[in-house]
Amino acid sequence: MTKEEIFDALETLDFPRDSYIVIGGASLVVQDIISSTSDIDLSCSKEFYETIDWPIVTANFGWEIKSRDIFDIGTDFYDPSNVVWIHGFCFADLEACYELKIKEHRDSNQEVIKKLEKILKK
Repeated sequence: MTKEEIFDALETLDFPRDSYIVIGGASLVVQDIISSTSDIDLSCSKEFYETIDWPIVTANFGWEIKSRDIFDIGTDFYDPSNVVWIHGFCFADLEACYELKIKEHRDSNQEVIKKLEKILKK
């Protein structure tokens, strides 16, 4: 998905915009770090998570998340202090994206990690 496709998809969510944070690849696309992503990962408070009526699945690291269509939502990485608002949606800032990519510890993230390190001067 491109930046515009991400914004279009987020428009379809019936969640209050201040109840979740867009994390991972979608946040990196919107902030022009990568060009596309295949899904939209979200994070929210545990209280809001309990109100979501989506199927539960097991994600990376054995974490429980809820999933619907292109959206996955969980409570890990929910940090409203490290966000940026873009076009009325709340995205993880680059520092939060960097921390997530480090924690995921995937070989496929190494190029993005290096790019973020350069931007963040790490």
